[in-house]
Amino acid sequence: FISNDNDVIFDVNTQMQMGEEREKKASHLRRAIATTPGLNVKMPKRFFAFELEIHKLSEERKQDIIFLEDCYKIGQSLGMSEDDVRVALQFLHFVSVIFYFPLFLPNVIFVNPQPLIGLLSKLVSAGFVKISEVFGTYLTKQEATQLQQNGIFSKHLLKCLSPSAFNSEYFTIDHYIQLLKHLLVITPIDDTTYFIPCVLPIIPLTEKQKRSFLREGDADPFVIMWERKSIHDEIAPIPLGLFPATVAAILTHSNNHRFVLPKPTDDFPHQLRNAVRLKCDTLGGFLLLADNHKWLELYYHGDRNDCPAIRDVVERATVTAQSNLKYDTERVSIRYGFLCSLCQSNRYKRDHPSKVNQSRTFLMCSNKNEVYPLSQLEKYWFADLSRPVFHGKIVLCASRYDFLQQSKQYETQSGTI
Repeated sequence: FISNDNDVIFDVNTQMQMGEEREKKASHLRRAIATTPGLNVKMPKRFFAFELEIHKLSEERKQDIIFLEDCYKIGQSLGMSEDDVRVALQFLHFVSVIFYFPLFLPNVIFVNPQPLIGLLSKLVSAGFVKISEVFGTYLTKQEATQLQQNGIFSKHLLKCLSPSAFNSEYFTIDHYIQLLKHLLVITPIDDTTYFIPCVLPIIPLTEKQKRSFLREGDADPFVIMWERKSIHDEIAPIPLGLFPATVAAILTHSNNHRFVLPKPTDDFPHQLRNAVRLKCDTLGGFLLLADNHKWLELYYHGDRNDCPAIRDVVERATVTAQSNLKYDTERVSIRYGFLCSLCQSNRYKRDHPSKVNQSRTFLMCSNKNEVYPLSQLEKYWFADLSRPVFHGKIVLCASRYDFLQQSKQYETQSGTI
């Protein structure tokens, strides 16, 4: 997600209408990718033969899905054990040839991922296009409003995406919901209702809204930022998609503390794609997460001694989101800090962050490179002094690395994906 001179970027308009023009653009993109030097992957020969055979079986059956038992039979014909087949499936998944989710769909392999990608794209696009273009006339006006304004929908809405997509007993609507939860696209509110933050409207937060969220004596806003390692510790933009995935992770994976969506207020009537207000049921406080494009701001209204616990929840959710989205974080570090008070004395009009040092004794202004001590209202975020501040690179794709390393035991040949 951090570009440099070695990256190859293809410009794509994902909101093009279906039709002849979109097909032409897609064909041009495929040719461009296929003919770009360097976009090769080394694939074990037996994996390559295995891939050809599973695609052949899929075409013969005229189905996008095949089953693990089918793969075992194909692998046996190629001299592969069942363990070899599972490694091959994981390898092909990680290089995006197929989709395979052994944690919750262990017996199903999506040989042609495009229909599944289409389902995901249609759901996510609900926040960008007319609702009737995605769901036709299946949704009521109230359901459409709930989705686009509040990011809330029921299981019924997913059936409207593609009424024929969930006819198979091997890929049901419940499987699809499991997949969306695993990818941190949605999070459950109750047994039948779900929250999808990435379709919410984007409305910049005003200073009045931020000011009204905190009360006298609350801790100063905490900042999480991403720092480029190769460009003199420059602050990089928040990785695309990370903010809504982090919100979903907080609501889904906060083991020690339960977070819920609170009732609207006059100052914060709707959740936003760039700002979400949450209530911590276990601590009784309210957390405002604000995406400021280049950093993430945390505002907590509640017992300020709970700030370290809140920080820990958000830190872990951020790492979970990055891991699930498979971001390459080799070139960046997560850094923590506060909105700079050195350059601007007004607490609510600080337009750049300062970075905290590991001992949590001082801050460095990201504009002037000058240091100054933490204030008392900033220190509350670090009351757990026995726990060090987390700095440095995060290597998140260990599972991918393990499978690619494991595949080296096989004789390889190069193939273009």
